[in-house]
Amino acid sequence: MTITNNLFKGGLQLVNEAGVKVGGSNLVPVALRLEKTALDPAHKERSNAKLVLSNATDSAALSGKIELVQPSAYAALLKPIRFAGVAYGDSTAIDLPYLAAASLKFKVTLDDGRTYLSSVKLAQTFGGSMTGDTSDAPRIDLSAQDEYAGGGRSGAADLSADAGVAWDDEKLYFDIIVRDDVHKQSYGGGDIWQGDSIQLGIDLNRGAGAASKQVSELGFALRDDGSVVKWRWKAPDGLQTGALGADVEATVTRDAEAGATRYAIAMPLDQLHGAGFDFDPQAALGFTLLLNENDGSGREGYMEYNQGIGASKDFTLFGDLYLLDGRLQRMVAAFGPGGRERGKGEEGRNVDRRGARLRGAAAGGRGSDGARRGAGCIGGGGRAAYADTDAYASARDKWTDRIADTDAGSRDGHAHAGGNA
Repeated sequence: MTITNNLFKGGLQLVNEAGVKVGGSNLVPVALRLEKTALDPAHKERSNAKLVLSNATDSAALSGKIELVQPSAYAALLKPIRFAGVAYGDSTAIDLPYLAAASLKFKVTLDDGRTYLSSVKLAQTFGGSMTGDTSDAPRIDLSAQDEYAGGGRSGAADLSADAGVAWDDEKLYFDIIVRDDVHKQSYGGGDIWQGDSIQLGIDLNRGAGAASKQVSELGFALRDDGSVVKWRWKAPDGLQTGALGADVEATVTRDAEAGATRYAIAMPLDQLHGAGFDFDPQAALGFTLLLNENDGSGREGYMEYNQGIGASKDFTLFGDLYLLDGRLQRMVAAFGPGGRERGKGEEGRNVDRRGARLRGAAAGGRGSDGARRGAGCIGGGGRAAYADTDAYASARDKWTDRIADTDAGSRDGHAHAGGNA
């Protein structure tokens, strides 16, 4: 959504790049935008996203701090940074760490006390490698109220999710923990969306845009009688819609006392594309996750990570899913305390001198409910590790302790950036 006053070039403007409802604006004087590029295999220490802060209206140079407020799991780890001397019309770029999020909401506090909230669309997820090393890919935090559409939601305990994605040469793996105080699912087949369930949108040929023929919309549900439903509403060319076969593995378990439902899914790649399609794991895939909510009185609403399923069936609105190899995972981890890159001197500490780096983690932290977030889907060893709760928790704990500190020239806990990007 962009609202602009065309009569005065560079004047009144309200921009919301995110696919969710947001509060506040970047009307005056601060404008935020995201610069996103493809991952660079030659420089795996660099993420693919920069936040650009601009002075849109003030004749005086702007100084202040910027902090991430959503997703909440990342906000608990990423520290505010300072910026100074941003003249009218100028910008400063802030390198972001590896984050998995549909959108990012920031709070900007100027030194004169004015505050602004603004959201930018990130729409990216990382799938960790399952080919040996522990997968440390950042996990998905789906918990914000503005990611919910419908009525009746009272908070994260009523509906939210913590999810991870992994892959190997044969399958995609999804580990999705849904917090839901009441589980109700009496529907079957293609009607499971009306009860508690999840839906996945996957596009293996995202680069083709609207012409892609390798798009799937999948659904998984635990019925009240204990049976599991696996369904496909949209299929790639040459594959069938309807019930999914035994080669698609889905274990769905309910912990009523904890108010949580866990979906462990192993999806063969050959069930996600038609015959003759040459799957390229180096290319970005399309991905969306949706949670359906039913507390016993019918479907109340849904939460959606990325877009393309809930409000409209449009796979071009899916976010990017990057399948990481083990080498990139180790490079990301190297930026944690004591990592080799931290001791390289200025080149290692400030790879890109055009901006400052946010202090924080390449994975989520602890949510407000105290639940551990952040490590990858599971430890190495294949899909069986999904059922190994201890191994899963151990993998998460290892990553939770890796809080990267990659800003250059930080002082008193704040990086300092200013001037023209």
